[in-house]
Amino acid sequence: MTNSKINIVAADDHPLILKGLIDIINNTSKYSVIAGSTSSECALKLIEEHKPEIAILDINMADMNGLKAAKIVRENNADIKIVMLTMYNDENYFNEAIDIGVDAYLLKDCFADEIIRCLDEVMEGEFYLSPGVSKHLIRRRNNKSNLYEKYPTLNNLTSMEKKILGKVSESKTSKEIAEELFISIRTVQNHRTNICNKLNLKGHNRLLQFAILNKNGFN
Repeated sequence: MTNSKINIVAADDHPLILKGLIDIINNTSKYSVIAGSTSSECALKLIEEHKPEIAILDINMADMNGLKAAKIVRENNADIKIVMLTMYNDENYFNEAIDIGVDAYLLKDCFADEIIRCLDEVMEGEFYLSPGVSKHLIRRRNNKSNLYEKYPTLNNLTSMEKKILGKVSESKTSKEIAEELFISIRTVQNHRTNICNKLNLKGHNRLLQFAILNKNGFN
């Protein structure tokens, strides 16, 4: 008989939390955790092997930050829904997760009550956010609105220029950006110059300073 349930790979470095998560999910008629792990490295291998519809990843893993793992999943498996699970109501973690393009951000202290509703919304194509971190989303939207008011020429940046600006905000060098985007260093440097001209950024490292200070506003 064919399994018609929606398949999930789950990872959490606390075995009891992982077991509780699996038990709750597998007690439904709609979802099935087909593999679980207390290691991000192992979770990535399981995701690559099973190609689940959903991956649930804990941010604070011992071997690899869950956000790094989520980024790898997103780059290699664009269709997989990613649910980030965390015990920390941290704005920096939240913003990084949003920048990666996760589908849900769930606090551990709420997961027992929220996880099934979260999975339902994610599979409907919605973004799910624990109510406890909604303030971060509001602040992020306000920051973006204020930044575009201050620098209206951000709207004039091309998609490639915005992508490079995002890489600069991660303190990536032109060489690293070129390797990641499969373009030449000269092309990256030309884009950086164009960005500076459009935003009227002058002075040594002014672009890097702007990108880091406003990284959550222009993405």
